[in-house]
Amino acid sequence: MKNRKRITLLSLALLLGLLISGCSGADRVPEGEIHHRSEYFDGDNSLTVKERLALLEERLRPSSGNLFRYVYAEEELLEDLSPARDLTNNIQDFRWQTPAILGTYPVDNVRFVDTPDGGHYYAVWMTDRGNACYVFFNREGNAYGHPVYAAGTAKSRRDFSSLKEGDKIEKVIRIDPATKLYAASFRPLGEGEGAEEANRDVKERYEIYATWSLTSVHLLRDGFLEIRYRFAPKGGYEIDRIACSADFKGICSISEMAREWDGLSEEELADYEEFASHYDFTILEKDYCPFETDDPVSGAERNIPVPVEETDWTLKVAWGTGERAKEKTLRRADIGPDRIVTVVAARYRGNDPEGSVQNMWMGGVFLTTLAESEGAGDWDRAVVTLADGTEKTVTRHRAEKDKILIAWIRNEKYALDGTGTGLALASRDGGPDAYRPGVAGVRFLPGGETP
Repeated sequence: MKNRKRITLLSLALLLGLLISGCSGADRVPEGEIHHRSEYFDGDNSLTVKERLALLEERLRPSSGNLFRYVYAEEELLEDLSPARDLTNNIQDFRWQTPAILGTYPVDNVRFVDTPDGGHYYAVWMTDRGNACYVFFNREGNAYGHPVYAAGTAKSRRDFSSLKEGDKIEKVIRIDPATKLYAASFRPLGEGEGAEEANRDVKERYEIYATWSLTSVHLLRDGFLEIRYRFAPKGGYEIDRIACSADFKGICSISEMAREWDGLSEEELADYEEFASHYDFTILEKDYCPFETDDPVSGAERNIPVPVEETDWTLKVAWGTGERAKEKTLRRADIGPDRIVTVVAARYRGNDPEGSVQNMWMGGVFLTTLAESEGAGDWDRAVVTLADGTEKTVTRHRAEKDKILIAWIRNEKYALDGTGTGLALASRDGGPDAYRPGVAGVRFLPGGETP
């Protein structure tokens, strides 16, 4: 009788553990509608950098908000956004380019992370099995790296500390269940093919395409982990190499292989190394799985993009004090394309708070970037003069924190003040006081100086 009770209690404990498990990937179906791939995308990926960035910005979620609860069928995501595929070399396959990804799997969960090297985007999809998929995009709007799948609670480097070369992939799966999704996408041994022959093929393809096909990647709370595998002599897969970057710079296979390619000049090699520096997998803390989510947005409530025309303008920029004071008038052509950012400025349609929200596309330059380019490196505050003569003071801390920028727009129909406007003071992440249209000039003041 005692044994029977013990077995019953163990069974109940096991059942309870399964019921309360979090984002574990154990075929747990989240609440809400399950979405499927869209069939309307026509395969046209011939977009400019600005157009690709606009696609990402259109679906941007501010860092202050939670991700939307928008669930897709995992089987379809795995088929199109295969975890075994490195998206960096995506020229030949339309499924791996930004318009196709966002057109086939529309989602309003795009984030922007500002970093010292220019920042990057990433999109997050939730799956019907309780997992998550992340895809990362650079500042040109191109996807890079492997799609990152997450299952269960986010891990740290310490969780993987026991792994070593030669360990079976099953050991990795026990640490991170998402590894099973990667393993399922690995190519198996061909009929009559041995492990040695298959490993030689994997290495040859790596040397040609700079892609190691047997790879799992793990987005940790304290770094980015990449594990490469090889075919084990007795079957299955075993660890070939483990690499972890504490700064979340993933292992860029293309730059890595460039060091082994013959005939590259120092300049060419430097280009590959520069590319590697943008291979960043940093995400917001709140976006680690499992995460808090907001309700999805229905089609009728979707933000409405507003077309905006660019126009020329002039901006008076002053910096320094006393004998070192300088002043300069900038025009649109003086701001190089490398300093342009695409931003979303939101307002209520028809200024009706109960109505839909409209997105206004703008090009612009961050105040911090503008100050640095004009030599005002020691500035503490920026005093922005508006067209009506009023002034708005922005501290350097707020400019960095809220991504404050000078944006140029012209749209007779949708301008905030009802007329065309050439410049505006805007916050990239929106929020209160997001717009000050009609900017005439800006003065950068060091600490202690009065306007």
